[in-house]
Amino acid sequence: MRPSPCYKSTRRMLLRHPIAWILLSLLLAACGHLTPVVYSEFATIGEEGLITNWGYTFSPVPFDSTEIDSGRFDLLLIVRYSNRCVSKSVILDVESLSINRPEPDSLRVDIPLFDNEGNPFGKGNFGIYETVDTIASGITLSEGYTVFVSSPLPEKETRGITDIGIKLSRTGKTEFNLLKLLQLE
Repeated sequence: MRPSPCYKSTRRMLLRHPIAWILLSLLLAACGHLTPVVYSEFATIGEEGLITNWGYTFSPVPFDSTEIDSGRFDLLLIVRYSNRCVSKSVILDVESLSINRPEPDSLRVDIPLFDNEGNPFGKGNFGIYETVDTIASGITLSEGYTVFVSSPLPEKETRGITDIGIKLSRTGKTEFNLLKLLQLE
């Protein structure tokens, strides 16, 4: 079977142009890069807001179970909200507990959503924004690790919040984005 003319011209180009090799190497490196995020989960709230006296439970286990004992993680809290959100900020109570710890770790977080001019702090498109806050760094996952998120605010003050979620990422790692590097995004 004879190679196609397209294959021959591509092969000739790669052999003659070192820049083509560099671009091909960058492309392969970007495709093969592992993301530092090892777990993410979201609870859909809807436009009505967080239900009063209700919480959302997350049990983070990395996608690859071999990573549980392989190091430390950062715990990120994510809030997605629409431009119809009525509050400039939201207060969330976060509790984390595990079988190995008799007392839960509790934290109250005030997450700003809009500035004084009504511009969203989060990144987003089409009227939906996302803001991320690191609530714990360098944690190890123990058996039964669970995160519980709730809000002390009345439901009407959280109207416009659409999702609450958490992410686990490897401590000290950031996502490499070739498009941002090349400023194409």
